[in-house]
Amino acid sequence: MQSIRSFKVIAVLLLASCFLLACERQPDAGEMLARYDYRLGNALELAAGERGAPPPGVEVIELPRYPQRRDLLQPLQPLNIGLLDFLRLSDCDLQRLLGERNSVLGKVMAGSQQLLYHHQFIRLAELCLATLAQDTGRSDLHEALELALRAKRQDSVNIGWNATAASAEFRQLFSLADGPLLPATAALKPTELLVSLQQLARMLAITEPLQSSELEAYYQVVGSANIAGRLLLSQQLVAVHLDRLTARVEAELDRRPLCYRAAPSPRARVAEQVFLRFYIGEVQPYISAVHQQSVSLGAALETLLEPYRPWPDPFARYWQLTWSSQNQASVWRRFQSAVSEHTQLWQKMLRQCGMSPGATQSG
Repeated sequence: MQSIRSFKVIAVLLLASCFLLACERQPDAGEMLARYDYRLGNALELAAGERGAPPPGVEVIELPRYPQRRDLLQPLQPLNIGLLDFLRLSDCDLQRLLGERNSVLGKVMAGSQQLLYHHQFIRLAELCLATLAQDTGRSDLHEALELALRAKRQDSVNIGWNATAASAEFRQLFSLADGPLLPATAALKPTELLVSLQQLARMLAITEPLQSSELEAYYQVVGSANIAGRLLLSQQLVAVHLDRLTARVEAELDRRPLCYRAAPSPRARVAEQVFLRFYIGEVQPYISAVHQQSVSLGAALETLLEPYRPWPDPFARYWQLTWSSQNQASVWRRFQSAVSEHTQLWQKMLRQCGMSPGATQSG
């Protein structure tokens, strides 16, 4: 009996150990970058400075939040079909659709369902007009429905916008809730998300009836992750760390060169090991993953939202500050600039010490 109890205790301890190991927290990107900063600072004998404070000239901007849905929603024209006209559409499937739309559930439709309704209305209205054209006694209803159909077609751009950028799924996509990408998973490409965005762009461009199950599946993927927000946080984190470190190293090199006469100094040899182990080994793969994912996702989003330009002001301002490739002060461009300047800094140090980048990386 005692041996059985002992076995049970050991089993519980083993399970607890496995659980703790499985749940062990993955190192985050901030810790990785701070470690690189610390190691290079030690190698180059940099003054520690104020912890967390940017050097002069390094501006840290707060990431803007995605606009509220009420600020993004675009107005739709009211459907002017009265109750009597509605009753006179009994021989058209459009009557059923209008009835569903005016139900309690119809009045709180999500953006994707409004998009489906819009496509169905246009298709069924065209069929109903063909039926009414054969009945001269209902020419007034034919005219009223023609006007309603024209209004619906004019609403197509706003319907598409409300179903994408103004939707709850897209707000979740850009959420900043979960922090930057983790180094351990940054290289995992969001293939399913990219495919879903491409398919949504395709479906929004066609006039044929949409398949509800297919459309909702794509929306579910878009709303299931906040990769756009996490990428922005990753870009911002990398930019701030590299800008700070580049400024500190540049100031030190201006005060005291790392090497003289292209001969590697002891400091340079230590810095070389930091370059290989921490920058090339850890930081650079993370930067590369963030860059590649940002390029792919940014292109997919611009393709999807291109038909709706000019964008409403709240979204246009948000995009200019975050994902814009034209605005030098956007998060995306600041990330690219910080990486480029840090790369140039390493090239400068390696040249100064007679250590070519190619030789260093292969050694």
